Amino acid sequence: MHSLIHLEKELLSLSKQLESISKGLENHRDFSIGDREARYDHIKILARKYPIRNTKLRAAHELTKKAYFGLLTLLSTIAQQDHTEDQRLFLQRIAAGTGYTLEFEEWMKARKMIEEELENGNTIHLEENTYSLLLDSLLLINLTGGATVEAWRMLAELSIVLNIAQGDLEMLAQLARSIIHQNEEEFNSIKATDPLKWRGMFTHHIPAAWMKNGRVYCGGYEEMGRNVYHFMNTPLKIISKMQEKSFANKGDVIVKYIENGKEINILAPKAGSVSYLKEVKNRRPDGSWKKESTKVFIKSCFDEPDTPNT
Repeated sequence: MHSLIHLEKELLSLSKQLESISKGLENHRDFSIGDREARYDHIKILARKYPIRNTKLRAAHELTKKAYFGLLTLLSTIAQQDHTEDQRLFLQRIAAGTGYTLEFEEWMKARKMIEEELENGNTIHLEENTYSLLLDSLLLINLTGGATVEAWRMLAELSIVLNIAQGDLEMLAQLARSIIHQNEEEFNSIKATDPLKWRGMFTHHIPAAWMKNGRVYCGGYEEMGRNVYHFMNTPLKIISKMQEKSFANKGDVIVKYIENGKEINILAPKAGSVSYLKEVKNRRPDGSWKKESTKVFIKSCFDEPDTPNT
């Protein structure tokens, strides 16, 4: 049975406000609005202005979206009857990113539907949005400065129902922590449990600048092409080379080669996904070439798979 004790230790000590979710919004809040309904309308306006654009959720089936909204509402209201304004804003930003503007009653209807599904032991169909839901849940329940015991218990039960691996939950907790703290160094220290599974999954929450800064040049080499005679230098010989998109830890040897009798290692300056950028020089009409230049990069495992290195 899964345990979230270590997650609780990581996240219960977080700062009182979720700056990453509220960043840029404080100047737009109008707390002089006294009427509850008017305040809620104001939150919906803010949500439409600052949507969380989860493209996979937007493309999902309607039943998947209702299940997603229902689970988030259940987690965030398990210990209280209503949401805080920050929670409402976060939920409405998620809804706005999928093209919805939901009234409070609709959120509660979604909660009731998902409660019935769970009580009946039915499978919750989230398509490709399971991990996104868990990250949103971790962010949402900590908006008030610390998740309640009831929320943690519900999240633990949900992870069992969704068959989530403990390592994946630990990684999501680390990611949530870095987003909450808006700490790029914490983000860069996350070791992805799988170098392929997470690619492009959370770009709606991770700042684009973090992704760009995460593409680090490691080194490069040049190989002589086919049908080229080597008069002066001994041809470069590759001894070992990590596969593209494989995971490298900091200090790992990505490429090892011998050139002119000297062994050279290209090392990973940080943990991440291996990427190569090749450039053919002096291509001939017959298809042969004189030189092929290869640049080696390390990317974040959360980066989009086809994002250019530079």
